Amino acid sequence: MKHPIKFRSLIALGLGLCLSLSALVSCASKPTDSKINAKTVVGTVDGKDVLYDELYFLVNNYLPSVKESVGEDPIWIKAELDRLVHENITANFAILKLCESVELEYDEKEIEEDAENELKSQIALEFDGDKALYKKSLLKDHLTERYVLYASKIDLIYNRLLTHYPQKGLVVSGSDEVRSYIKENFIRTIQFMNPDYEQTSWVYNKIQNGKSMVWAIGQSGYNQDFYDVSGNGYYFCRGMMDEAYENAAFDLKIGEISGIVQANGELEDSYGTCYYIIQRLPLDDTYIQNNLTTLQNQYYGVVIAKDLAQVKGTLSFTPNDFYEELDLTRLPEVYETPSYVPVLIAVGIGAVVLIGAGIVTVILLKKKHAKKNVGMRRAS
Repeated sequence: MKHPIKFRSLIALGLGLCLSLSALVSCASKPTDSKINAKTVVGTVDGKDVLYDELYFLVNNYLPSVKESVGEDPIWIKAELDRLVHENITANFAILKLCESVELEYDEKEIEEDAENELKSQIALEFDGDKALYKKSLLKDHLTERYVLYASKIDLIYNRLLTHYPQKGLVVSGSDEVRSYIKENFIRTIQFMNPDYEQTSWVYNKIQNGKSMVWAIGQSGYNQDFYDVSGNGYYFCRGMMDEAYENAAFDLKIGEISGIVQANGELEDSYGTCYYIIQRLPLDDTYIQNNLTTLQNQYYGVVIAKDLAQVKGTLSFTPNDFYEELDLTRLPEVYETPSYVPVLIAVGIGAVVLIGAGIVTVILLKKKHAKKNVGMRRAS
């Protein structure tokens, strides 16, 4: 189960030009024997390039749970990783596609600047401005700065959907209408949660013999529900929680306590099967009023998520030959071109163009100045 729901492409140069500038720098997309450039293309989604660092992040984050679920057989691991890549690498592209379908327009440059500013703030806040420490953190989490910025851009674009949807009339937006929607579609629960069935069963038997849910949640010594810090329980509508949890909760009458419910959930440091005892409580009007914006955004998020799922179903990942040659169980380490390399490349291009312009000037004996045009294209 999700606690709570979080509502929640780089410089490419031609081979000829890279060869021309080989005395200055190596071609940015050329992989080494043991590492692969972050910007290496591994396939496409909706005609847009998928880069290696996104694949690297996705695979390395799935690998531990895949090994746990299918065992150590490399054939099964590769097959499951390949399935998960094809299924999930379309997610970011689905957000961009949805924006097109609902006619959400945004300034690409403004989004990039906002993403860069957010990153600077994060480095200052979480790493005391120590960029070396930040870089180490990226490596540990299988991330590159390019992908962090790209994901941040996607997140910023997604957040604009939360205001665009009511503006386009795709969701109700007036305070009274939103409040009515919440009262009709949301429920409220409290819960005991534990990954151990025997412990959950012990607590359930105690409840059956007169112990309260308050005891089970706060005093049993077993509960691992870290998320309801306010003590107000969870307010949610269908589409926000794990399906098994939702089905059990919505089947309860107000005040009723469920049996033991098996559903996916988040623990302090892991995600997997958990066991729940759920009690449904009445909605509190004061809580709804005081948290109307939060609950409204949760409602908007569910609507957007449903639309995203539909869009995502129309997209597919088309791997290229490079991807097909990779062993997903042992991906080569990712590396990024140092930030000074593009500067050197730009200086090199300028020098080449200047030399060319000088030759033209001598031959034609007409022009005193030559125009320099340096071409770069941004690939995502």
